[in-house]
Amino acid sequence: MPRGRRRDRDRVSYTALITAISPADRPDESLRLLRSMARDGVPFAAVALAAVLSAFARRRSAPGAAATAAVAAMVHAAAARSGLGASVVVGTSLVHSYCASSRLADARKVFDEMGRTRNTVTWNALLNGYAKAGLTDRAAELFAAIPEPDLVSWSTMVDGCLRAGRLSAALSTYNAMLRSPAGARPNEVLLVDLLSACARRSAVEEGRQLHAAIAKAGLDRHAFVQSTLIHFYGACGFLNSARLQFVSGSKDHVSSWNALMAGLVRSGNADEALRLFDAMPERDVVSWSTVIAGHAQCGRSGLALELFRRMRAAGQKQVDDNKFSHSSPTCGLYDTVALSAS
Repeated sequence: MPRGRRRDRDRVSYTALITAISPADRPDESLRLLRSMARDGVPFAAVALAAVLSAFARRRSAPGAAATAAVAAMVHAAAARSGLGASVVVGTSLVHSYCASSRLADARKVFDEMGRTRNTVTWNALLNGYAKAGLTDRAAELFAAIPEPDLVSWSTMVDGCLRAGRLSAALSTYNAMLRSPAGARPNEVLLVDLLSACARRSAVEEGRQLHAAIAKAGLDRHAFVQSTLIHFYGACGFLNSARLQFVSGSKDHVSSWNALMAGLVRSGNADEALRLFDAMPERDVVSWSTVIAGHAQCGRSGLALELFRRMRAAGQKQVDDNKFSHSSPTCGLYDTVALSAS
């Protein structure tokens, strides 16, 4: 077989292996294969370089970020030497990788050098990097320049505003999306994020408007949307609305039960919360922790301790620490139950 054809075959084989293992949380192995390609004199393929970058970018730990930055720099240099520096696939993956390792200046440099080869995915990668870094103003400036923002662009901008605690800006972005000529429409994830933020801020009117949009789009059938609606109304003190959402929705998901029970506990309705708890077809750590903390907050430490013992007897060994960190009664109960379990 002629050498050129053999190298082409090897290139296809290496690329297939790298792209196959990259999604399997094996970044080091994908990098080893890429180095083998270089040693064997096999030309790199753009998709192989992008796959290695993506494999490392998925690492979330601090050492993972350092490794991602090092690999991004190495692949960046390899792409330039191989004539792949202008590839939109490689360029976009480099932007994503540099953002994942908090090297936003490098990400912006690659982005600017790509020029007209950039696509919407490239814009979204840098936008996401700015948003996650809390650089909301820079994200807004970049977003305004996107030629054709898609749902990911709008959702990323909304998420960036929410991360920065700017609910009004997030809602303004959401409303601008609805008015956009491209006709981008929110999905259930975006609406749930906004509704959860409204619950945290007790933004009742804004939350009701989102509920109307959810119902109009037929998205209230999703279990996590239903539980978020229950949580919103419960958090804002509208227990009848929370109960109505629970009664009219599916009872197959523990999250809906937990959301209503949390609303009842928050409003001091510990007895009703316990009745709901006893009626649950299945319970998780949040269920147990909510009802135990609720009775502790009402000064019923004896009943709370009994519920804790029931939980241990049912095989649930741990509680949700978040439920025991906001008031002195629950903090005291946590110490008590910890001692009783030892």
